[in-house]
Amino acid sequence: MNRSRKHVIERFWKYVNRNGSVPTHRPELGACWPWTGSTTEGYGRLGIGGAGAKMISAHRLSFKMAYGAFDERLCVLHKCDNRKCTNPEHLFIGTLGDNNRDTVAKGRHVVVQRKLTPTQVKEIKNLRASGLSVRKIASQFPTNSATVHRILCGKIYRNYR
Repeated sequence: MNRSRKHVIERFWKYVNRNGSVPTHRPELGACWPWTGSTTEGYGRLGIGGAGAKMISAHRLSFKMAYGAFDERLCVLHKCDNRKCTNPEHLFIGTLGDNNRDTVAKGRHVVVQRKLTPTQVKEIKNLRASGLSVRKIASQFPTNSATVHRILCGKIYRNYR
């Protein structure tokens, strides 16, 4: 095993708690191994490769360490429904379609309801262009500063012009 791979594996285990709780809806699985390091949208993540590191999902890395390489286009799903879990016995491979069906079947599918109209989004952009702060803009609409910021950065409501 090369030195950098050994280093990644050592760092991985540093952030895994092998004494997690047993999922009440799936006790036959045994304990989850929750990730204690940084997360994105609830999923553990680990930087690999030093400065400017590539981020890898902790559960994907766990699956790869336990079972070997797999098609990177596939998803690694959780039987336990715990996004932080890295226990390879709780993980399985599936397509994006499998992942979507699993999400719906388990009642985790979220339907996003738009709170803002195209007219409101345009007004938000105009107010920012006039020099108003993001916080002040957010106070005038049924939203928060983070949403206003994401609108202004083009991350959401992109099709509202």
